[in-house]
Amino acid sequence: MTSRAIVISKGLHPPFNIYISKQGYVNYVDFTTGLEKAVKRLSSEKAVKIYLKNLSEAEKWSVIRENHVLLFPSLTNAAIDPPLVVLEGMFMGRCIIAALVQTVNEDGIYKVIRELQDDPEPLKT
Repeated sequence: MTSRAIVISKGLHPPFNIYISKQGYVNYVDFTTGLEKAVKRLSSEKAVKIYLKNLSEAEKWSVIRENHVLLFPSLTNAAIDPPLVVLEGMFMGRCIIAALVQTVNEDGIYKVIRELQDDPEPLKT
């Protein structure tokens, strides 16, 4: 029995909220449409909610705080490397699952953290 089947058999339906940013160079509308079709094909509309929007800073922190996992399957390189949302999720103690883009890998992330520990000036804004 899969983990999903066990959870559902116990009558639990944990929400799975997906926030997709409208920023970037990839056509996120097409991506979102395909994702919505996949959710429907899996009959998971009640459990999975998809939001195509840019979050305000307050909304972003709230979403990170209210969830246990930050999934970052980037479709394009971010303007800031590593992407700030990944560092913010790490700061909040969340589990990070990310695509291997830019320095989002063990060596890259730890290097950035070590650099910020040695020189925290960039964090003072």
